[in-house]
Amino acid sequence: MASKFSEVNWIGVIIGAMIGLVAVIALTLIVNVGYGVVLGFQLRGAPPQDVLYAALRSLPFAILGLIWTLVGTTVGGRIAGKRSERVSQLAGLFAGILMAIGLAIVAAEISVWALATVVIAIAGGWFGGFLAGRREDNSFDEVYA
Repeated sequence: MASKFSEVNWIGVIIGAMIGLVAVIALTLIVNVGYGVVLGFQLRGAPPQDVLYAALRSLPFAILGLIWTLVGTTVGGRIAGKRSERVSQLAGLFAGILMAIGLAIVAAEISVWALATVVIAIAGGWFGGFLAGRREDNSFDEVYA
């Protein structure tokens, strides 16, 4: 089996990975800031930092972070896959690996949730490439007898 690395649009992979990382970080920040504002209104002032920190490190926020990671990396993988038409899954996989490395650098910790984030990022990138490759091909290159 020949490798098809030369058919991958590497600029598209880098652009897709960067857009996916920005999407993951933006979605996570929106949720965290929104929760802080709601908590601030409930307490009629700035919430105590230890309460806010404990809430953001809780299980629901960790699961929501994994969901946002899946959404963002799927978007990034789809962008990378659209730019590499015939090898869209491979391009999405490479974009997912780049996004996983970026998220591991941003997280800067070793934990079960960081490992889950890396795995979800790689899977989301591949899935985005898979979705990009599912476009209908209306060209008839081969004639079947």
